[in-house]
Amino acid sequence: MSDAIIVAIITATTSILVQLLIVRQNNAKLSIEQAKRDQKLDDKLEQIDKKLDEHNGYAKLFSDISKSIVKLQTDVEWIRSQRS
Repeated sequence: MSDAIIVAIITATTSILVQLLIVRQNNAKLSIEQAKRDQKLDDKLEQIDKKLDEHNGYAKLFSDISKSIVKLQTDVEWIRSQRS
């Protein structure tokens, strides 16, 4: 083989290796950035979950209050009927 062909093969191989290293570095950076975004999303989902649990607690409380009001209304009607 001539020297020019050997130099061309070495140059091409080196170029390919450098490109592979660059791609690998970029993939590592992208993976880190994606992990950060995923963590932020997980944190937001956790906050939403807490708010939902709090809301559900209020919904149950209001349901209980509504039942109590109905019972009080029934009791008031009974007392009124006893007065008559």
